[in-house]
Order: sequence, then C-alpha cells, then structure tokens
Amino acid sequence: MFNFFIIMDEIQGNNIARNFSSEYFNYTINFIISKEFPALTDFPDFSLILCDLDKNIELAKKHNLPVIAFSHKNNRQESLMGTPWLILDTDGLSPFFLNEVYCRHYKKPLTITTTNRCIIRELTTRQLPELLQLQEENKNNPSGCFFPQNCTTYAEAEEFLQNYIKNQYAFYGYGIYGIFNKENETFLGIAGFSPFENVITSDTLNSKEKNFKISENLSEKIPEKKSKNISEHCSEKTSEKYPENDFNEYSAEIGYSVLKKWQQQGIASEILPPLIHFGKEYLGFTKIVTRIEKNNIASIRLAKKNNLKILICQATEQTNS
Repeated sequence: MFNFFIIMDEIQGNNIARNFSSEYFNYTINFIISKEFPALTDFPDFSLILCDLDKNIELAKKHNLPVIAFSHKNNRQESLMGTPWLILDTDGLSPFFLNEVYCRHYKKPLTITTTNRCIIRELTTRQLPELLQLQEENKNNPSGCFFPQNCTTYAEAEEFLQNYIKNQYAFYGYGIYGIFNKENETFLGIAGFSPFENVITSDTLNSKEKNFKISENLSEKIPEKKSKNISEHCSEKTSEKYPENDFNEYSAEIGYSVLKKWQQQGIASEILPPLIHFGKEYLGFTKIVTRIEKNNIASIRLAKKNNLKILICQATEQTNS
C-alpha cells in the first residue's frame, strides 16, 4: 500500500484524495495531506509525493523520494523542473501511474497486468538464462526470439538485455515483458509491444516476392515463393508501404512466445486480452497488429478472436552458412 503525501493547499489536496478514492474505490492507499513538507527524518516504505512547489520538490529529492509535480493555474510561477513526473490534471493520477513512478524511481520491474495464473512484468537480468533457452527453442523462428540474430554469444546477449532494461521501458514506456506464473514466479515466456514498421525497403522484393501481407481473410492466397531472411535483401532504393489509413504513429505490433514446456496450456489465450487492453487504454495505441507465420493456425485463430489486424508472413528459410 502506498503512503501518498499530497503537499499543497489542504482543500485542493482533500479534493484530489476524494476524487481518487471515488474513481478507484477498490484500491487501498494511505493519503497524508499537508500544506507544508512533513518534518520527518525517515519516511515510511512505499512513500510517494505529490506537490506543486519547487521547494517541496527539492525537499523530496533530498529524502530520495519519488515525486510528482502538479501544474495548475495558481502555480504558474513555479518551474516544476526538478522531477520527470508532471501532471496537468489530477485525472492523470491512477494506481498504475503511481506504481510506475515508484518503480522507475527505485529501478524495480513494473508489473503491467495480471491474470488468473500469470503476471506480466518487465524483464530483469535474472531472466537471461530463460531468455537464452527461448532463443534456442526458436532458432528457426526469429519472431519468437527476444534477442536479435546478431547476438551470438552469452556476453552479447547479456549486454543487450542490460541496455534494453535500462533504456526501453523508461524511454518508450513499453516493450517486451516477461510472463510469470503467479504462484511461484516461474518464467513462462515473453509478450509485449514493439513499434510497427510501416515500411519495408528492398531492391529485390517485388509484388510477387513480398513475404509480408496484411490479411483479414485467411482464405486469401499468400504468395507461394519463399524468401530468405528479409534482412539479407534490404536496401534504401525502393520501398513499399501498407495502407496509410490503416496504420499510423499510434500503431504497434504485439507478439508473444512461450517456452515449449508451457505451451498448449492456454497461456497465450489468457494473457493476450488484458495486454491488448493495456496497450489501448494506457499506452494509447489505436491500431495493434500481430505478425504470424502462415502455418500457425492456432495463433491466427487467437488473433482473430481478439480482433487483431493480422500480418501473415512466410516462414523464413534458414541457411547453414
């Protein structure tokens, strides 16, 4: 339970607390409302600060407390530049936002959502062995891997994961997450979002050889000719775009990959709906697409059940070179 210190005019603070409690009546939180910064040497665990004055932001920083600045019409003279967290309207306060502020401040993995059996949470370096196992299981299916194909050693994978954790979640606000068993924290797989690449550049792929195709009708014929990994052919000479009215900067690609020993247990069916809801309601994605190989009928059915735009792709041919 968070101890939420609201340090500002007490009438305004009480209104914020009352509105929050009314909106999220099932969420337990301890409000401490004060006009002046509390004269405490040690703050209780799970403390958060909401304030509207620069001096109180600085005091919160001295105590190493996560602090949210509130800008309103009566404090325009304040810069509020001492914290990365700023709200212009108290409607921006939510349980998830408070948890995000806390986790970012203390560099803890953020829980995205939960289901009956699973927790979807940001990755940590502790998952490196399981991610490498997932990589090995999907060596002929790059879309099921976490690491890029040029990560060929343990050290390269470790460095990539460290940089991903450090930069991806905080900067972009989303990424690929771990799927964990709710009871025992066992790692089950990965799921999450990546930016949708609206443009494929190639000087060799033409309309007959293109190995990606948007399809809402599974009976549509997919080109029979397969290509090697598309990255081998890419250049900047030509480009082909998907319809601009279908995808924009608010589009994202959703994907998931489950370790073999946990497959065929309904994990993907369970985690996909709440993850899509999170992407639309919290991240603001207006279009979500999923990339599925042509012969993966189960995933295609699951995507259609969840009203996802399906990007059918041919399985890539692997070479021994």
